[in-house]
Amino acid sequence: MTRAVLIIAFNRPAHVERICRAVAAADVERVYVVCDGPRPDRPDDVAACAAVRAILGSFDFGCEVFTDLASANRGCRGNVVAALSWFFAAEAEGIVLEDDIVPAPEFFPFCWELLDRYRDVPEIWSIGGTNPVGGRTQSIEADYFYSRFFEVWGWASWRSRWQAYDPAMRDWPRCRRRFRVGHGLAGWAMTRQFRHYFDETFSGEIDTWDYQRVFEQCRGGGLTIYPRDWLVTNEGFGSDATHTSWPRPEWAPGPGAWRPGHPPVAPATIAPDRRIDEEIARWRFGANLKNVWQREHPTSFGHVSRCFAFLQGRREPTG
Repeated sequence: MTRAVLIIAFNRPAHVERICRAVAAADVERVYVVCDGPRPDRPDDVAACAAVRAILGSFDFGCEVFTDLASANRGCRGNVVAALSWFFAAEAEGIVLEDDIVPAPEFFPFCWELLDRYRDVPEIWSIGGTNPVGGRTQSIEADYFYSRFFEVWGWASWRSRWQAYDPAMRDWPRCRRRFRVGHGLAGWAMTRQFRHYFDETFSGEIDTWDYQRVFEQCRGGGLTIYPRDWLVTNEGFGSDATHTSWPRPEWAPGPGAWRPGHPPVAPATIAPDRRIDEEIARWRFGANLKNVWQREHPTSFGHVSRCFAFLQGRREPTG
């Protein structure tokens, strides 16, 4: 197995320097670097992108390095799709890191081990480094679990799983009416929320590349491996982020407890846990009744919220 890593960068020099140091410290044989070009309507991008390229051009990874530096801005979707297509055309498997993800040293051997273990297991589509519901999985005995939901904050996969990826989501209109996720009220909220995301991704309202894979994985029955403990840190929350412009949430802590002294312990069966998937949908993707109702019925939601606030204000103190 060749140990290859793809780094996808844009305009944040401090993030790029951190991820370069983390990759250089790992046992990597080939590094692929893709950097998007400056946006035409953002003059400050010119200097920021130049600073990123200067770091990438001078950094010593201690292995083979291949670069793709865009001369013009491709956009979030275009740049990542180009990067993944290039990477998986050259490599049969590997790790993918966007520049705001800082992997712990344990992340790399975790991925190498599981890339090898599940190479010929078609149900497993990817390996992630995060666990947005960590407090709800600490009781499991295995070092990881399975989910139907694709995770992008540090991940690994195989060319054979990636070949069917379609950034245009051409099957979505045909599948939309029949698309379902989960059961009961939780399933209703999950289905409505993901349909909303997929509608906006298909129409281009959301400039992203990952909801396409979430759709494909839900439809095709593929699974992502999530570690029981976080193995990466996402530093991409804040005002300069493309999609996560809010403060880092409580469920996005730093790296966790697995150590490479032993192979990761597998669950007893290859199957997702319905309750854990519902929690991932709720906390990672905002698929809950409140969000769905607020988006689809904003006027009535406002009335109900004000009524609750009024009633709570009228309550007599106790004790």
